[in-house]
Amino acid sequence: MSDSLPPSAEGDALYLKVASALRAHLRGVGPNTLLPSEKQLGERFSVSRLTIRNALSILEAAGLVTRVRGRGTIANPRKITRNIVPMSTIEDDLRSQNIPLQTVIDSYETGTFDLPEFAAHELGTPTVEDAGRLIVRRFVEQQVVSAEIRYFFGDTARAFDPAKMAANEPISVYLKRALKKTARSALWEMEIEPCDFTVADKLDIREGQLITANSYIYRDQQGGVIEVGYIAYRIDRCRFHISGVYDE
Repeated sequence: MSDSLPPSAEGDALYLKVASALRAHLRGVGPNTLLPSEKQLGERFSVSRLTIRNALSILEAAGLVTRVRGRGTIANPRKITRNIVPMSTIEDDLRSQNIPLQTVIDSYETGTFDLPEFAAHELGTPTVEDAGRLIVRRFVEQQVVSAEIRYFFGDTARAFDPAKMAANEPISVYLKRALKKTARSALWEMEIEPCDFTVADKLDIREGQLITANSYIYRDQQGGVIEVGYIAYRIDRCRFHISGVYDE
């Protein structure tokens, strides 16, 4: 680790310079590497422990390190990259990157449900009857990266049966294979927002912690709604990538 701080814009706070130096150091270490103590880092950079704590807080908020009381600061595994455009399921996306994905279905139930705000606005109704709600979590290297709350309607809701899905079968593939439902268009909204208790519990984070939230509506070729949903990604474990070309 270099003892010198990187050049930065005039007026930058000292803790930001330290955070930048530590960020560069983290690129060269493996996951679960234990960083030097706050005292050691303070001596190395000739700054106070308060400055070191502030720098480490920046790195923790960015998902680069985890601070464990009584143990110290640990380098996190690299974030997964979620390719948003071109559109693909998380199963297909991570398979193309040779990243093993584990899917855990927590529950499926039918009834009347309140819709996510985005879907409620677009569909013009806050609740939906005769629906099914599926709650799913996704794991990479035994760490939860996202949680999904997905809603199906009418015949699809009544026919949907998680027990009939093949091992590691994408939900979209099951819908097409077993229920003859194929999405032809999608409407998405993405924003960073604080999570509620339900999402925090599924993602193993604190209530109110920031997440990247994706809300969507899938429609079939005739414009009928197949599915609406809400996907919450841990921002400390996921980054997002968009690739495309401009029209001439």
